[in-house]
Amino acid sequence: MDPVFPTYGSNIEASLKFTPPYSWFSNKDYSTMSTLDKYKWMEFYKVKLKADFYNEVIGKLVLRTTGEMGFLNGYSKELGPPPFERYYVGGVGLFNGRFDGRELVPLRGYENASSTGFSSSSPYDITPYGGATIYNRFAAELRYPISMNQTAKIFALTFVEAGNAWNSFGTYNPFRLKRSAGIGIRVSMSAFGLIGFDFAYGFDKTLGGSEPSGWQTHFLMNQPL
Repeated sequence: MDPVFPTYGSNIEASLKFTPPYSWFSNKDYSTMSTLDKYKWMEFYKVKLKADFYNEVIGKLVLRTTGEMGFLNGYSKELGPPPFERYYVGGVGLFNGRFDGRELVPLRGYENASSTGFSSSSPYDITPYGGATIYNRFAAELRYPISMNQTAKIFALTFVEAGNAWNSFGTYNPFRLKRSAGIGIRVSMSAFGLIGFDFAYGFDKTLGGSEPSGWQTHFLMNQPL
């Protein structure tokens, strides 16, 4: 199977990231502590699931469907989820990690990290730290190969996508997603890796916005979406 342009099969990933539960072995009163002191010993657990499926539709036309979710939380109710390692949904996920371990989740048709809650009319989705602790993302792509030469592999695609992020299970709603659709192209060369351009339209409002996200142009470089 060609790793650049797979035509069949599936890929399922699961990951767990965690720290020791330091608060379980402490009698500190976190309600009277400053934020700096609270998270001097940061603790959390983080779970991620992702699944990709590839199927030939007609001739060389390939359908790729993908779904993923992530969940972040702490061990102590007094501390709650940490201000680090949070999810930021939107764009194509450039500059992942940064100093606070944030994870940028792609959602084409929206600006980078623009979707940490569904809209400004949902005040309970906003945290004092920014970012979110839960996210879902789903996408379907139709891909067609233009050139499969060894020197340069090129394929075009069209896609629909939906995703969102929340800050607690109290506000979590997997049916309330930001939607987008668009077209794109991918070029894979040994000297540069995988390069891509996507043109996507976001149908929903972002946090603080009053209008749909509209047309967005995205550049990708060695980034799996």
